[in-house]
Amino acid sequence: MLLCTHQKEKPESWFWCKGGGIYMFKKKIAGLLAAMMCVSLVGCGSGGDKPADETKKAETEESGGSSAESDVIKMAVGADRVEFYRGLADEYEKQNPGKKVEIIEIVNGSDMYTKITMMMQSKETSPDLITEDGFMIMSDAEAGYLEPLDEFMKNWEDAGQFEEAILDGAKGADGVQYGVPFSTDTQCLWYDKKLMEEAGVSVPFQPKNWDEIIEAGKKLKEVGGEGFIPFFLYASKTSPEETSMRTFQELYSGTGGTLYDFDTKKWVVDKENLLKVYNFVNDVYNVEKIGAPLSIVSQQKVEDLFVSDYMKNGKLGMIFTGSWVPGNWGEGRTYEWPEGLDTWAAAKIPTYDGSGDGFSTMSGGWTWAIPKNANNKTGGEELLKFIAGKESQLKYAMYSGDLAVRKDVMEDETYLSQKMSVVKEAGEMLPYAHFRPSVEGYSTLTTMFTEVVESIAMGSASPDDAAAAFESEMKRIVGEENVTVK
Repeated sequence: MLLCTHQKEKPESWFWCKGGGIYMFKKKIAGLLAAMMCVSLVGCGSGGDKPADETKKAETEESGGSSAESDVIKMAVGADRVEFYRGLADEYEKQNPGKKVEIIEIVNGSDMYTKITMMMQSKETSPDLITEDGFMIMSDAEAGYLEPLDEFMKNWEDAGQFEEAILDGAKGADGVQYGVPFSTDTQCLWYDKKLMEEAGVSVPFQPKNWDEIIEAGKKLKEVGGEGFIPFFLYASKTSPEETSMRTFQELYSGTGGTLYDFDTKKWVVDKENLLKVYNFVNDVYNVEKIGAPLSIVSQQKVEDLFVSDYMKNGKLGMIFTGSWVPGNWGEGRTYEWPEGLDTWAAAKIPTYDGSGDGFSTMSGGWTWAIPKNANNKTGGEELLKFIAGKESQLKYAMYSGDLAVRKDVMEDETYLSQKMSVVKEAGEMLPYAHFRPSVEGYSTLTTMFTEVVESIAMGSASPDDAAAAFESEMKRIVGEENVTVK
């Protein structure tokens, strides 16, 4: 997550999907966006010499800002988080007399990423600190919009509190740190404890490999009635990013394979590991028939159906989905269910055969970044230290329900004692986190990933057919010269 971020049905997926296609858009109209922003937000002149005051302002900015200007820090925040960060900004100002935090609200919506891009195009409109979707870090860094933070992290004593795997998700393709995470999530294997026990599966259930998931699904199938789904696995174009990330990339990350080689800057076709994934999908849907009917798989907002009905009423046995699920059942939420965690539990998702790290998960999340065109980078860094510090991060985690990204927050009793949450279990997955390779070409490829999985679930393609289609489509989309076949 993304905005869906604080509605735990799906914190990242909608914006992940929409955001994925924005990279080329940014590159093609960067100049136009800058001009539009200049006219619409700051009323730039249309030629001629700059007035003396504007010239003086430009000279001041080049030299790092006057003392008065450096006391103002502009922070751009999504509308859904403005209320919370306004409170933190007030705290910062009280602790730092003379400093002023100016909050720029970014209205959430389908064009949110365009608005963020427009702001970062020019020094006239750029904030000093901005909420940056972790999914967009690579493309924004490559486009030259973000300030490198390696030196900042090197000199910040709190940097070691961040889980290394989560920091990796805020790096560019060049390996440079461009963002500091403030929220994340993991994927889990959720299971109905009561149905598992009824099926003769030991609880707590922690499968050691994919075969044990299949075996549990077969046992669940024996005790379920009409309409019961032993195991739900996303496999439809109606849930494109869920199918791409929570099924294909989640499973693929557990094979030890890689989709993109950052050293050679080439996409990878690893047939052996692709077949492991595709055979698993085929087993679920066609061999053992423990998956959902395609009429359910292809429904829009199918997870709403699960959290509101199927998970509450014994109609679902297992599902791959996010750590945020119990947030749907919290007090005052749409699908309030205080007993939810008496019935459901979250297990780690194992690797293919238990080798490697033993477990694997896909993660998403949000970061703080400093734009390249920020006028007060020093102020942005100081504010970043405050809002990414332990106390601020603890407050944010409690406010949002998101997983914490700092180790000291993860160990805090206040954080661990949250109701309707599996933060402890989900946090244990963070060292095994993987992230989508959001380099150029990903937004098109993720659609292909989804279509191939769907073809297997529908029975229109065998695993071998799917692997061949993956290779041919990969070469067609990004160019054969940009593909390595293993």
